[in-house]
Amino acid sequence: MYFLKIAGLGFIHKSWKDPEPRFCTQPAKAKNWQTLEAALKFGNQKLTPKLKIPWEVWHEVEDELRPLMRPRLTR
Repeated sequence: MYFLKIAGLGFIHKSWKDPEPRFCTQPAKAKNWQTLEAALKFGNQKLTPKLKIPWEVWHEVEDELRPLMRPRLTR
């Protein structure tokens, strides 16, 4: 499973709604996607146009969350 995390806000909550976005710190309450493509599609369509904060993709491997994609910091 894949999760999306926004720096300073947390993971996308299961009850995310575009007009009232929700975030959580606990992965158990977080929305997840079965494929990387689905997670990226959500991030690119729902997060990038509205948030100017970088977001990350996390992957659950053997019941452990690991960062898969993090934004590059530019100077």
